[in-house]
Amino acid sequence: MFPDLDPLILARLVAITSDRMSGAMTLGRRAIRLLIDVSHEDKKAVDSVAAALCMGQPAMASVWNAAAVAVGSGGVDGLKILYGKANRASQSLSRVFRELTMSSKLKTDVTGPLVFATVSASDSVRICLAALSERTKIRAICAEGRPRMEGRQMATNLATAGIATTICTDAAIGEVIAVSSPQVEAVVVGADAVAPQWFLNKCGTRQLLELAVSLGVPTYVVATRDKFIHEALAEHILQNSGPSQEVWQDAPAGVHVENPYFERIPVDLVATFVTDVGSIGPASAQDMCRSMTDSAGVSRLASLVRDVGNR
Repeated sequence: MFPDLDPLILARLVAITSDRMSGAMTLGRRAIRLLIDVSHEDKKAVDSVAAALCMGQPAMASVWNAAAVAVGSGGVDGLKILYGKANRASQSLSRVFRELTMSSKLKTDVTGPLVFATVSASDSVRICLAALSERTKIRAICAEGRPRMEGRQMATNLATAGIATTICTDAAIGEVIAVSSPQVEAVVVGADAVAPQWFLNKCGTRQLLELAVSLGVPTYVVATRDKFIHEALAEHILQNSGPSQEVWQDAPAGVHVENPYFERIPVDLVATFVTDVGSIGPASAQDMCRSMTDSAGVSRLASLVRDVGNR
């Protein structure tokens, strides 16, 4: 694949592209560090490594944005700036979420805990809920995120942070929310990518947001700005699928098993995007997407990915 690439660099590349458990926030930072090291050690390999990262993680906008900076005019300096923003993003994200939640939009004067519902696992959501729990009592409801059950780890992490947490199957989330007492204050989900008209997240997110809208419950998508993808790259963002065995081991002949991991959710189901630079409405998503990377890097990365795909 990369015969002249340093074995340690290659091992890190393979580890990132084969990782199906880490979230976009973690993968983005690892991709930035790798691209910085490649730029220092073998500048000629930057284009190939950037394209390989994107092809290996086709759903992770943070990886794509790092690659666009690396192959564009930003170079190493741009990557270092991006890495600094990524490291500061968690603290900023939790502050914005806390300010939004503690505002008059939510019933902060009630005596009971504030209840939030989510699906699967999101580092961004976990960080925000943990930070909020330091200021007020909260409770979480988490759908388990079949078939890989990432929600179980999410529930474990929230409970470890001192948050009373209920977990349920994806199909049961509607009933659990409907009978929740106190009433659910907001549905809060993460995103692996945000495009002008849609965002990408674990399957099960759309039904949860549609339910919330029908019940009049606010819907928040927590996403650092590196999750917002330029529209020229958005067409290359793909919904990964997993092996059929995760859904049904040894399915009988004649039964076809589908196992998509991600789905595209229309932004008009979102009340607010909570980002590390403030809260924005869905109408402002396009501006955020266009602000992420320079046009030269976007065009060059799109061309590199098309070339790899055509081989």
